[in-house]
Amino acid sequence: MMQISRPELSITDTLAACINGASRDAYKQRLVMAENEILRQAELYCRLGEQGTLYQITALLSGSSEDPVVLADLKKSELIRLYEYYLRKKKTGRELYDTLLGSSDKCPFCGGLGRPRNLDHYLPKAFFSQFSILPYNLIPACRDCNMEGKGDAYAQTQEDQILHPFLDRSHFFEQQWIFARYIQEDSDQPGVFEFYTSPPSQWSDIDKARVNKHFCEFDIGARYSVKAAQEISDVFAQRRLFSCVDEFKRTNLEPVIANASFANYWKRVMYIGLLNTL
Repeated sequence: MMQISRPELSITDTLAACINGASRDAYKQRLVMAENEILRQAELYCRLGEQGTLYQITALLSGSSEDPVVLADLKKSELIRLYEYYLRKKKTGRELYDTLLGSSDKCPFCGGLGRPRNLDHYLPKAFFSQFSILPYNLIPACRDCNMEGKGDAYAQTQEDQILHPFLDRSHFFEQQWIFARYIQEDSDQPGVFEFYTSPPSQWSDIDKARVNKHFCEFDIGARYSVKAAQEISDVFAQRRLFSCVDEFKRTNLEPVIANASFANYWKRVMYIGLLNTL
């Protein structure tokens, strides 16, 4: 739900690093011969990603024991190895891997709840190995989102697609679609927050479905509630220092809302919910 800057590295950069890291001339030559097809696939990915239609790319449905040729004369296992070995482990590629991983200090899938620890393949390499080293397909992600949220799942319909932090349209990131209600049963004790989605009414049904999918896929509601529970005690203590609730809102709530880094940031959503309740 958080947009991040598009990678400065290109598929040409990552492929060159893999070629330089290869020790066998015959293998290098095969990679060079495959370059035009790899670039063509990268262009297709970016075009469909900007249209929100990456689901149209057909997944490899071969069993784990099969190793089909995927691109030029390169097999699925060889394309995956480009990422696993030549980009992530070899010195020539690792520098680029670290650059991609360090391009954001916040996980864009969960809106910065976690810090990126890995590169997540938006289209998983097990099913889309032709994009294994495409920078636009490599998203800096926290462990919760990479391992427990998305995993190797991929969309088969347009509305089932999670948001793409590099390529999706700006309204997903600039307009608020996560909201919170504040529930306080005892006036002497801090209450709790429930987070939910409510996309703008003018959005298409597909866009509404996509943010709902994203919200559920990464368990955003529960994870935002945990952050809010940690915050509300301090807010509750501050509220007691003010005799006028409007003054409290003006000095403690509104600045946080105004200075939030993006529309659906958990603290901004929480404070808006509190502002509308008090």
